[in-house]
Amino acid sequence: MVNGSVDEEDRVTAGKDRMAAQQPDPQSFDPVVQTHDSGLGTTYERWALNRFLDGLRQHCGWQTVLEGPGDGITGIAYLNSLGLARAGMQVTIAATEASRAEFARQVWSVYAPSERQPRITVQHPPGSLDNAAGQYDLVWNFNVINRHPQPGVLLDEMIRASRRWVLVIVPNRGNYAFWLHRLHHCASRQAWDHGPVELLAAAPYQRMFAQAGLAVRKVAWVDCPWWPDIVDFSALVADFVPVLKGAATRLKPEKRLHWPANHLPYYEPERFVEVHRLMQRLAFIENSPIGPLKQRFAHHVAVLAEKT
Repeated sequence: MVNGSVDEEDRVTAGKDRMAAQQPDPQSFDPVVQTHDSGLGTTYERWALNRFLDGLRQHCGWQTVLEGPGDGITGIAYLNSLGLARAGMQVTIAATEASRAEFARQVWSVYAPSERQPRITVQHPPGSLDNAAGQYDLVWNFNVINRHPQPGVLLDEMIRASRRWVLVIVPNRGNYAFWLHRLHHCASRQAWDHGPVELLAAAPYQRMFAQAGLAVRKVAWVDCPWWPDIVDFSALVADFVPVLKGAATRLKPEKRLHWPANHLPYYEPERFVEVHRLMQRLAFIENSPIGPLKQRFAHHVAVLAEKT
């Protein structure tokens, strides 16, 4: 976490200046590279994920982490473990795209201490983990295993690379508006890119962990705002009601919140106090002790297992 000291502020400011000076024109990047975060949904998702991971870190006492292969978040890739590094962990990231990995390195150079810069490797073939057995306290990924062509094989690789803990986080098909998400893909003729529906729940991973001899220690509902898991409401409105296409542009995520890579509020809570206060207000379901309520609103479900 940012400690609020003058040294920390100077380091972040210097990192931003360096990034602004070095960062090429966004058009020079590969089109797959997301160079900003936008929308309330992504902002809340990042905030909720960071809080969830930090709570687990404090409980489990991790020191080393491997994330990957790849990254399934909507926004700038390969930042999911940045909060863990800022809390003192040593992070390795198994990337699947060189251009996204290079951009992520620039962002990490701004927000992570020099001694906690990640080791980011581009895996060959993509979707594999090329790491020594038992090397990391935690091996995890976000919205990845559900889209992997061989989820069981990937989980075995994650277990092999872990010294003790393995964590998977996937979309939650039990969300109250999951059907709307599915319907939108049909209406817009966009391919369903979230993996088999049967893998968008905790139960399959609980079974796979048990078969591998691991003990499931926690099933948690993560990213539980009141709104449905729809990335772009403007596209939803335009696809279902074409006559409103022009008016729907006002609903685009970037029209509401837009965070360039050197102004990310998740890593500067002292500067973006109001953003964090807003996230806290929106977390009333996330903070609820009522499990069934969280299950219906959660965009993601997490399964944490331990080697015994």
